[in-house]
Amino acid sequence: MSRSYWKIVCGVAVVGLVSVGFAESATDTQPAREAREKLAPKAKTKIKVSAQVDWASKYVFRGVNRGDDAVLQSSLQVNYGRLSGSIWGNVDLSRTNVYYGTSDGFARVTEYRSSLKYTAPTPTGNLSLGVTHFDFANTGRPSTTEVWGKANLRGPFAPYVAAYFDVDEGNGAYVELGAGRFLAFDPSGFGVHFSGSIGYGTSNFNSFTYGVSKAGLTDLGLRTTIIFPIDSKFSLTTFAGFSTYLNDDIRAGRTSTNFTFGTTIGIRF
Repeated sequence: MSRSYWKIVCGVAVVGLVSVGFAESATDTQPAREAREKLAPKAKTKIKVSAQVDWASKYVFRGVNRGDDAVLQSSLQVNYGRLSGSIWGNVDLSRTNVYYGTSDGFARVTEYRSSLKYTAPTPTGNLSLGVTHFDFANTGRPSTTEVWGKANLRGPFAPYVAAYFDVDEGNGAYVELGAGRFLAFDPSGFGVHFSGSIGYGTSNFNSFTYGVSKAGLTDLGLRTTIIFPIDSKFSLTTFAGFSTYLNDDIRAGRTSTNFTFGTTIGIRF
C-alpha cells in the first residue's frame, strides 16, 4: 500500500479521534437517551425501560458489511440502578441476500444479541463490565459470546477504550479506541453528535470475524447523528456513517469502504 494512502487514513483517524466520537453500532442513540433524561421528570421507581426502532440503508458492524440493502433493527433495554439488560435484533429487508436454508432473505432475522451490563462511576468517568451473546440466525454462522469492559473518561470529547473478549467461537479479543463530541443547539437536547473509532483484533478474533489469521488494526468508523427530542418519552434521530478497513489482508476481496444512513425512533416508558 502506498504511503499517500496511509497518510490519508491516519489523517482521517486523527480527525475522528480528536474532533468526533464513536457511536457503537448503527443503532447507537446515547445522546438521544441523555436528552430524554434531561426532559424526563424524576422517576419514583428504580426500573427504567426504553426501546428503539431503526431503519438503516445497510448493516455495518466493526467494518463488516452484513448486506448491501436496507435493514430494520430494534432493541429493548431495562435498567435497574447500575445494572442493565438488553435485547437487540436485525431484520433484512432485501430479497437479494439468500441465507442458509432459505430461498428468499426478505424479512429474515439475521442476528440478535442479548446483553447484561454493570456500570459504575470512577474518579475520571465510568467503567462498564458486561457480557453479550450473539446469535446469527438464518446465516449458518455459529453463535458466540463476548465478555467485555469499557472505560469512559469525562471531557468535551469523551474518549474511551473498550476490550471485547470472545470466549466461544472467536476465542480472541477486539480492542476499540474512540472519542466523541455532542453539540447541543438548545436546552431540550436538540443537537448533533459526531463520532469516530479505531479497532484492533487479535489473530484468532480476526480469523473468526474477517477470515484473516493475522493480528492488527481492523477498521475505522466515523458517524454523525442529529438528535430531535420530541418530549420526555420520545426522540427521533437521523444518522450517517462511514467505515473502512485498515488492513490490506482484510480489504482483499471485500468492499473496503461503506457509507450508511438511517433514522431511529426511541421511546422511554
